[in-house]
Amino acid sequence: MFCEESAASAYPLPQPTESPKHRPIESIYAPPPFNGRSTEDAEEFLKYVERYMTFRQFSEEQCLQFLPLLLRSAAIDFYESLDADDKNSWEAFKTAFLARFGRSEAIRWRDASTLFSMTQGPTESAQDYITRVCRQAKHVPTLDDTMLQYSILQGLKPAVRAHVLQADAQTIPEILHAARVADVVVPTTAEPSLTDLMSELRNSNAKYDTYQQQLDNLNSRMNQLHVSAVDRPSGRQPRSRTPSPRRVRFDLRTSSPSGYRSNSNPCNRCGRPLTAFHTTDRCYAKRLECFQCHKVGHVRAVCQSSRRSSQYPSRI
Repeated sequence: MFCEESAASAYPLPQPTESPKHRPIESIYAPPPFNGRSTEDAEEFLKYVERYMTFRQFSEEQCLQFLPLLLRSAAIDFYESLDADDKNSWEAFKTAFLARFGRSEAIRWRDASTLFSMTQGPTESAQDYITRVCRQAKHVPTLDDTMLQYSILQGLKPAVRAHVLQADAQTIPEILHAARVADVVVPTTAEPSLTDLMSELRNSNAKYDTYQQQLDNLNSRMNQLHVSAVDRPSGRQPRSRTPSPRRVRFDLRTSSPSGYRSNSNPCNRCGRPLTAFHTTDRCYAKRLECFQCHKVGHVRAVCQSSRRSSQYPSRI
C-alpha cells in the first residue's frame, strides 16, 4: 500500500533545551519516554526505538538494557511485572508490550471510523491531507488500496475532488499528483467560502435597501394622507370659536344620579329610583319646599299639582 511519509515523524521528537552544537546527536534524537496512556501509540514508539538502536548500533542486549529507561508510570509497572524470558528477548518483549499497550479490535474499529470521517481542512493543502490519511490508514491493516482511495476522495474539498476525478486518477500516486496540481490551479484556501459569504452579504444589503425604500414610501404616503385629512376644506361653514350655549334638560323621573335609566319605581319625593339606601323616608326632599305648590316634602319635578294644572288648563 503506497503512502508518503510526512517530514515530521508521527512520534514526536524531543525538543532540545540547548543548542544542538553543544549536545551530542545521540541525546538530541533519543526516544521520548512512554507512559502507557491511551493517547500514546505503542507501535510508533517501538518503531522509533528500533530506528534509534540501529543508529546507535546497539546489540539486542544493549537495547533491552536501555529500554527500561524510557518507560514511565503504567509502562514501567508493566515492565517490572514481566517474566525474565520476556525481558531477555526483544521479540518476546514486543509481543507482550503490544498486547498490553497496542490497539485492540475496538480501537481498530475506531481508527477505521476516524479514517472515513477525515476531511481536508480549510487551509490545509491536499498533499498534507493525503499524508495524514495515509498515516491513519496504517492503524487499519486490513484496509486495501481501493478503500483507501475512496477514503481520500471523500475527504477532499469539492473543487479539488472534481479536479482529481476529471484527471481519472486510478492509484494513490496519481491521486496525489492530481491533488498537487489542484492546489495550484484551484483555490483551495478559504477564499471560496469567503466569496460566498460576501455575495450573500451583498444580496442581503440589496434586499435591505429595497425594503427600506418601500418603508420610506409607505411612511411618506401615510404622512400625506394625514395632512390631507386635516387640511381638506369642508363645504360647511366653519364653526364659531364661541359655540352657542346649549339647553340641557334633566329628567329626574327617568334618570339616575349616575346617568342611566332604571326600571325601578321612582321616588315620589325627588323622582330618583328607589334603592336600599334611597327610600321615601330617607329622601333628601323630605324637608324641601316645592316651588310649584309650596308644600314641604317633595320637589317641583314630581309635584302632582303641576301635572294636574297641565292636564286641565284654566279657562279664561
